[in-house]
Amino acid sequence: MNITIAAAGLPSTEYPLNGIFEFEQAKALLSAGHHVTYLSFDFRPYSYKRRLGFYRGEKDGIKTYTISVPTGIYRRFMPALQLTARYVFAKIEKEQGPQDILNAHFYSIGAICSTIPLHYKARLVVTEHSSKLNKEASAISALDKRVARAAYRNASAVIAVSEALASHLRSNFNIQACVIGDMVNFSVFSNITKTPHKGFNIISVGRLIKGKGFEELIESVNLVVHKYNHHDVQLTIIGEGTMRAAIEQLIKGYSLSGNVKLSGEQNHSAIAREMSDSDLFVLLSDSETFGVSYAEAICAGIPVIATRCGGPETFINNNNGILVSKENCVTETSNAITSILNGEIKFNTKVVKETSAAFHPQTIAQKISDIFSQLKKKLEDDICYLPSSNF
Repeated sequence: MNITIAAAGLPSTEYPLNGIFEFEQAKALLSAGHHVTYLSFDFRPYSYKRRLGFYRGEKDGIKTYTISVPTGIYRRFMPALQLTARYVFAKIEKEQGPQDILNAHFYSIGAICSTIPLHYKARLVVTEHSSKLNKEASAISALDKRVARAAYRNASAVIAVSEALASHLRSNFNIQACVIGDMVNFSVFSNITKTPHKGFNIISVGRLIKGKGFEELIESVNLVVHKYNHHDVQLTIIGEGTMRAAIEQLIKGYSLSGNVKLSGEQNHSAIAREMSDSDLFVLLSDSETFGVSYAEAICAGIPVIATRCGGPETFINNNNGILVSKENCVTETSNAITSILNGEIKFNTKVVKETSAAFHPQTIAQKISDIFSQLKKKLEDDICYLPSSNF
């Protein structure tokens, strides 16, 4: 089957996590025997140094087509971007052959690709990950609703990465989405060998932005270190973002410079190396449609602490972690960490890893392939009902 994956980024040496989840899926589909092409729309601002314009390439055996334009608020240019997408898709079909499936990740990319099925035979499938849509309709902006409706208008199927997200798509957009969770790079994260070390090491991975809960995490560590006197606790935060300076000030203000390290953005191999030296993963997000970082830790045999924020509840249980409330996450997280340190809560590494089978690339690729095959054969099914709408 000929499949084009459309995404908002492509991993590079400088930015290894840019589009990483979408590209991992592309590689899994390639391994499953499909012919896969990757179409990347890079709208990051000028501050992200990279090649601009339209260009082709190849990465890990996959032909790549990149549109790199620092548009800022790209939705202002939607008609032009839709035209550009059709132009590039025509090149893909000419050079890679007629495509059976166009799989766009996130509603923003789906909207840009939404007119392609009107001109080509490829079936459009939108895989939705966005936290912006994982909420009540009253909390979603009018513009985001408009873009989402455009994304789903000509789609033959919609995939949601969690039950919570699927529920919101159903209530807010009348979309009956299939639920398929995200995959994890097993070759990297499931083969980690734990390294003996002193002290208690906590790891967290995510963009340093509002909503990821790093302020609350540092407050939790402050209580563990200074209130409960566990001074041998070390927290490593992997990620980069606009809140770095504020987080650095918070670390300094709590006198945690010896306990908290900011490691910046890292590739999967570097994250895995850090996990080999870690005892616990913690991320206190306001909202996660799935939460791949939690799943990566579980694959590495590391128990997790997560907020009940939409996605983690799907796969975190008493065997692999602890769920805390968003409203009282500082107190609950500090208490949970302290209970683990005191031996009151224990996890078995082998049992933690056993819960990770659902994230295996082969498992996820097979589920996706089944949907794509149904669409290619034009079988009647009830995957998705899509009401007409206009952008």
